[in-house]
Amino acid sequence: MDFLSLLGLLSAVVSMQFSIQHSLSVSFSLVYDDVKSPAANMQADAHSRWDRHLKFVIFVIWLIVLILFLCSIIFLMIDVLTYRVYQIELMTDDEAVDDGEVVDGDELVYDGLSPNDPSSYSRPEQVIVTNIRLVLEARFDTKTFGGTALLSVKKIDEHVNNLVLDAKDLKIESISEKSTQNKLEFNITEPYEQFGSKVTVKLPSDSDEYILVIKYETSPDASGLLWLSPEQTAGKVHPYVYSQFEPIGARSFLPCQDTPSVKTKYQASISVTGGLIAVMSAISTGSEVDNRRSKARVFSFVQNIPVPAYLIAIVVGALESREIGPRSRVWTEKEFIEEAAYELANIEEHLKAAEEICGPYVWERYDLLVLPPSFPYGGMENPCLAYVTPTVLVGDRSLLYIIVHEIVHSWTGNLVTNANFEHFWLNEGFTVFIQRKLAGRRENIQLQDFKAYDGFEQLNETINRLGDNNTFTKLVIELKKNHPQQAITPVPNEKGQLFLRYLEKIVGGPKQFEPFLRKYFDTYKFQSIVTDVFQELYRSHFANVPAIAKIDWNAWLYTPGFPPQIPDFDMTYVRMCLDFTKRFLDWDKNSPIPFTDEDVNSLKMPQLLYFLQEIMSARPQSVTKLWKFERKFGLNSTNNTHVNCRWLRIGLRSHWKKKIKQAVNLVTNVGLMGCVRGIYRAMYYWNETKQIAIDTYNDNKKMESLLQAIIFRDEKVFLTDIRSRKPLYRQPNSRYEERNVQRTRRSDRIGLGIWGWMLGAGLETAMMPSVRTIYGYE
Repeated sequence: MDFLSLLGLLSAVVSMQFSIQHSLSVSFSLVYDDVKSPAANMQADAHSRWDRHLKFVIFVIWLIVLILFLCSIIFLMIDVLTYRVYQIELMTDDEAVDDGEVVDGDELVYDGLSPNDPSSYSRPEQVIVTNIRLVLEARFDTKTFGGTALLSVKKIDEHVNNLVLDAKDLKIESISEKSTQNKLEFNITEPYEQFGSKVTVKLPSDSDEYILVIKYETSPDASGLLWLSPEQTAGKVHPYVYSQFEPIGARSFLPCQDTPSVKTKYQASISVTGGLIAVMSAISTGSEVDNRRSKARVFSFVQNIPVPAYLIAIVVGALESREIGPRSRVWTEKEFIEEAAYELANIEEHLKAAEEICGPYVWERYDLLVLPPSFPYGGMENPCLAYVTPTVLVGDRSLLYIIVHEIVHSWTGNLVTNANFEHFWLNEGFTVFIQRKLAGRRENIQLQDFKAYDGFEQLNETINRLGDNNTFTKLVIELKKNHPQQAITPVPNEKGQLFLRYLEKIVGGPKQFEPFLRKYFDTYKFQSIVTDVFQELYRSHFANVPAIAKIDWNAWLYTPGFPPQIPDFDMTYVRMCLDFTKRFLDWDKNSPIPFTDEDVNSLKMPQLLYFLQEIMSARPQSVTKLWKFERKFGLNSTNNTHVNCRWLRIGLRSHWKKKIKQAVNLVTNVGLMGCVRGIYRAMYYWNETKQIAIDTYNDNKKMESLLQAIIFRDEKVFLTDIRSRKPLYRQPNSRYEERNVQRTRRSDRIGLGIWGWMLGAGLETAMMPSVRTIYGYE
């Protein structure tokens, strides 16, 4: 028990004793005297009946006060004891080290799973994987992939004879050395949290390079694979499976060095049945009949550019494709193929625009895959096969900025990669920075700054939510034993692009900075780097620019909270949206709508989304007002999911019953995570739709594997395993949040103590004279 706990406990105990002493000495003694003393009885008979009632009431009050004091002590002790248990469960990493915790004979590295990547057990600085070849079968009946992974490995440290790999829920049957076919000893530790297991393979000592043959099978619950039943697809006929390995899901698909610091070429042969088609983040080399399986074909792929494990991707389903450019093809289910081919027809223009800033596109193909409606993300930048949400298919190409983001990743993240996810801003900050540049070139500087300002507001909201001392508000974070998924917030994107914008301005602007960007990609292509490497290149390239001496690298990179410098944004489009918002909020529902057709047509899609977001953040509106607004802006007929999501949330907050059915339909047929969770929240916070939200989720099984489950508690929505009702992450998101919990519990204990002391002292000074007067003592 800490000092503050002890202080609160002692103050409550003293106050209780103080009150008991006086209450017993006066109240009970007088009552007993009242019973036993004839003189007192004669005196009592002289009092009025109302005085006797008053005495009895005061006595009862004193009994209640005593009971309250006893309850406060009991609850105080329970709080102290449960807090101690909570502290033990949430033991910090350093405390665990002090305890010398050992798992399977290996002392855990509590600053991370390995020295160079806190999220990976692998030790590529000792033995590194240089190539991967996969020979696998897709088994829809068991929801698994099974077969062989051939890993080419090379010793870096000649004194080390163990290869360390990452694996999660893999059933590894055997590991052998290809040339000798000798089986090798290997050990798999118990899984740790969400990071899976450490696989240690004992290598022969007669060479420095080997090819290991690993026979294995994935789990039906593999975290990086999402198996869809026919009902969960657009076609409703065939099953479907796709991978999502960022940040550390590849280890659930194959034993590998699942760290971005390791890039390997890979080849794959995938056997599938049922007339389905396999595609991967690699170049297709054709398909042939698989004579080993009935009605099966083997699809072959090769990726000759080294990629980190999280950029390996695989999809198997009833797919069709269309050529949409000289180096692009779109893949999707036939239900989407025509829409997708139209919406993405201009993809080559965006590729060329990106090349003007970043340099040649080196991946040969830029194919896109439009996933089924249950896909929870906007996109994923897999090389040669970028994933795209079907929500971009709105018919007017107004959401192609989502695709541009994935295109830019072909350089920022795929070509030059963060060495681990503590430096995630090198992937995302660069991507958003260049994406906004492309918007400025394609449209105008006003649109570029509008999107930057919108992102800046998202950054503010995120920092306010996480707390400005939270490590996840830094650009270079400290993951330690936190899952890297927690690093995927707007901070690396928006704070990162603000930093790059600042670095560009301080050296003179785009004309000076964009050649440096090209140099950055040329210098570190095919490599994984940390922030210090970028910083050193910047300093050396601009060594003759005196202004760079003013850059506070520590404040930007390693200090949590808000950026030290905020740029001046062109607010033209923002002011327009704010004016629209004010007109809407000031509008009396009984007066004509204050928007013309010209106003409606003047809004670009990003502005409309911003406008709706502002309305959503304001007070709930009258249904009459919303109905008129919906008709004027055509919101009742749009097929833009991003618009519908915001509009439905506005309607639900305003208790518009007509929107309930539409909201249920959207969360049933769309998996876009930000949209689905927002609508579930809005439904849950309205008493009339609270149970509908829960029932809809429970009936909508397609969401279980993507969002796990949604439990509503303490005014927040938590991702939880609905079967166990336990939080997905047992620990707080950060040590900052843990300290906040501790502060809250300390405040509760101190508050109980102060309450007890004040109540006891107050009763003594205020009530006791009155009691004594009533009983005739004064």
